[in-house]
Amino acid sequence: MKGLKAGPCVTDTMPLRGGVGYSRNIPVQLVQDFGVSEETAKHLARTYGVNAFEVCKLTKPSGKKWPRFGNVLIEGYPYLECEIEYCCKNEMVVTVKDMLTLRTRLAYLNSAAALEAAPKVADLMGKSLGWSKAETKRQLDEALAALTEFGGS
Repeated sequence: MKGLKAGPCVTDTMPLRGGVGYSRNIPVQLVQDFGVSEETAKHLARTYGVNAFEVCKLTKPSGKKWPRFGNVLIEGYPYLECEIEYCCKNEMVVTVKDMLTLRTRLAYLNSAAALEAAPKVADLMGKSLGWSKAETKRQLDEALAALTEFGGS
C-alpha cells in the first residue's frame, strides 16, 4: 500500500496474557496448592502464566497418591484434560485439530500420541462446547484426517 507508514509499535510494552504477576515460583505453588505433578506444573506455568491457577481450579482428583489432581490427556505428556475445557471457555478454541496442533503441539511432538488422544479431546470439547454427537464426530474425523499428514512417532 503506497503512501502508508507504520506508526509506533503499541504492543511492545503490553504484557502477554497471564504475564502480569508472573513469578518463577508459580510451578512450585501449583504443585503445593493443587497437587499436580512437577512436570505438569512447569508446563502449565509456561503455557498459561498466572492463569495456570485458573486451569488448576478445573482439575479433578486423579485417584492416585501422586499426583493427587489432574488427569493427564495422554500418558507421557504433561497436558491435562481440564486444559481442554479451559481453552474452549477462555481461549476461543473451537476445533479438535486446533487443540492438538496449535494449542498443545502434540501433533508436532508425537503424531501417534495425538491420534490416540483425539477421541478424548473431541469428547471433552463436545461437552464443553455443547456439540451434538454428529458435530463431535465431524470434528474428530477432521482432526484425524489432519493428523495423518504429520510424520514422526
